[in-house]
Amino acid sequence: MTKPHRRRQRILCLCQGGNVRSVHAAYVLKYGYNVDALAASWEKNSPDTLNVLYRWADRIMLVEDHHIEHVPASFRKKVVNLGIGPDRWAALNRDLINVVTNSLARLT
Repeated sequence: MTKPHRRRQRILCLCQGGNVRSVHAAYVLKYGYNVDALAASWEKNSPDTLNVLYRWADRIMLVEDHHIEHVPASFRKKVVNLGIGPDRWAALNRDLINVVTNSLARLT
């Protein structure tokens, strides 16, 4: 007899740009804690997209306390503050950006 499939916890990692802190938090959660984690930006993702993600998530992990103002009150009971603080890390790999840009250009 097989064990029933247990759903992994779903975590939304939220930061301003959705490129560095939230991506790294989601990476650690996926590969270190085996949870279903996604990164998003309260600034760059649309309110409709964020609402879908807020509903999907079991937990919403913020990188800074004050980002809670971008989470609707109805979802704030899901919020956990990671306390990572302001962004001070390098973001994107230029070589990879060029590879993606060239690949996308070939598709259009």
